[in-house]
Amino acid sequence: MKHNKYLLVFFAAFYLSLMPFIALAGTKVSAKDFADPKTQKLDVNRAAFYLMYYYDVPASKFLDKKTNQISLDTLNVVKVMGGKLNNLTSEYSGGHPAPWTPKELDAKFYKMPNPSTNGDGFRLRGNSSDLSANFKDSKGTTIGFSRNALPAGKNTWNSEGAFGYYRENSSVPLLPAITWKLNKVEGVPAAQNTEDLNFSIPVIKYFNQGHLKVLAKPYFQTDFSIDYKIFGAEASAEYNGDIPVIGIHTGGYYWMGMDSNSNWRYKVIIIPKIDYSATNQEGVHTTRKKGDDWFRAGGLASLDFQVIDKIPFNVGVSYDFLQSVGGNGSNGHEFSTYGTYWVNDKKNVALTLKYTKGTTLVAAEKVDLLTFGLEFKQ
Repeated sequence: MKHNKYLLVFFAAFYLSLMPFIALAGTKVSAKDFADPKTQKLDVNRAAFYLMYYYDVPASKFLDKKTNQISLDTLNVVKVMGGKLNNLTSEYSGGHPAPWTPKELDAKFYKMPNPSTNGDGFRLRGNSSDLSANFKDSKGTTIGFSRNALPAGKNTWNSEGAFGYYRENSSVPLLPAITWKLNKVEGVPAAQNTEDLNFSIPVIKYFNQGHLKVLAKPYFQTDFSIDYKIFGAEASAEYNGDIPVIGIHTGGYYWMGMDSNSNWRYKVIIIPKIDYSATNQEGVHTTRKKGDDWFRAGGLASLDFQVIDKIPFNVGVSYDFLQSVGGNGSNGHEFSTYGTYWVNDKKNVALTLKYTKGTTLVAAEKVDLLTFGLEFKQ
C-alpha cells in the first residue's frame, strides 16, 4: 500500500504534464530590426508587428471570423495590438505618440525577459519560484527511478517539483502551490530518506513596471505521511533587468553580448529572503524538535547557461541558504549542479542529471542526492 502511494503521486504528476503545452517565444531581437530603413524609427504599424513578435502573440489572435483565415494585414495587426500600443504612448516611451526610436523601445524590452505567455491556469514546474517565471526561463519537475538488479541492490525513487495555479492577469497574483522533494530508497530506515511536502499560498506584487517582484509566502510543511508538521512564512524579493553597477542582467535568459544571432544565453538569479518557522510536531523526516522557533535570513543565487538551436542543452549551478539570526534555529544550505537536454522543440520534456548536497532548508534533513531521469513542465 505504501508503494502504491508513491506510484500515485508520480503518475499524477506525469498525467498533469500531458496538458496542452505552451509554445516558447522566439529569438529576442532589437526593435531596430523592425524600424523603417530610411527614418530608422517605428511608426504605429511597425511597432505593432514588433510587439506582436515580442509578446509571442498566438496566430489564433489574427483569425478573420468572416473568412476563417489568419490575417496579418497591417490594419488587423494594429487592431489586435491596440492595447499594447496605447501602453507605449501613455507609459513606456515617456508619453509621446508614434513614431518611436529603437532605443526607446529597447530601453523597455530588450533588456527584459520576454513576458510570460502562459495566461491563467495550472503550472507544473521545478520549484515554487519557477511557478511565476516565464515558461521558457523556468525549470521543470523531475522524476527518476533506479533499479539495481544485483542481490544487494535497492530500488530508488527521486522527484522534485512544484504544482500551482497562477493568475497572471491579476494585479496581486495569488499562487496556491504544492512543492515536493523526495528521495526514497527501498529497504533503508525512513530517517535516511528525504521527504518534503510543502503547501503554500504565495502572494506576489510587482513594482517598477515589473522589474521588481516581491513575494510573501505562508506555508505548511510535512512529509508524505503527514507525520512532522512545520508552520512558517517567507518573504523574498527578485529584481529582473539590468544592474549597471556589476554589468549583468538578472531574471530571465539573456544573450551573451548584444548579438541576437548568438547560440549562447545566460541567466543569473539573485533572491534575498527571510524566513520564520516553528515546529508543531516532530517526525522521522526532520531533525527539528517540537516547539523550536527559527528566524533566519539568506537567499538563492544561481547561474545557468543555455545553448540555442544547435544543441537544446542547459547547464547550471545554484546555492540556496538560510542563516540563523534569531531563536534557536539551525542553518540550512543546498548546493545543486545540473544539466538538462530537451528532447522536443517545445522544450517541455527533457532528460536531466542533477546533484544536490547539503541540508534541506525547512526540515533540516541532510541530503546527498543524484538524480537522473525525466524533466517536464507545463
